[in-house]
Amino acid sequence: DVSTASAEAVSTASAVSVVDLRGDGGGALDAGVDLAKLFLRRGQTIAVLQDQRSTRTIVADADGPFARSPENLVILVDDRTASAAELFAGALQDNRRATLVAPPPGHTFGKAKIQ
Repeated sequence: DVSTASAEAVSTASAVSVVDLRGDGGGALDAGVDLAKLFLRRGQTIAVLQDQRSTRTIVADADGPFARSPENLVILVDDRTASAAELFAGALQDNRRATLVAPPPGHTFGKAKIQ
């Protein structure tokens, strides 16, 4: 839950930022990628895109301005968080840059498709 995740984040750093993506239907892939780049270090994976013919990995091409911030991030998501918002949240979680908190059923929209 939010209070537990926030307490864990506060115990390990001096500041916590909360990003609320609940109900965010997302948007264009590029927007999610650009937002993730702000918080990730050079070479960290943002997304792996796969279709029937190929696989493409998108990585941060430079350290983002907030990549080395000691601030902990908590991202609130729900089953309506989708598309670019979902990509952003997943990239930060996968790179251990943020903790995701979701109410039951405990997941995002999860189409696994970029439109």
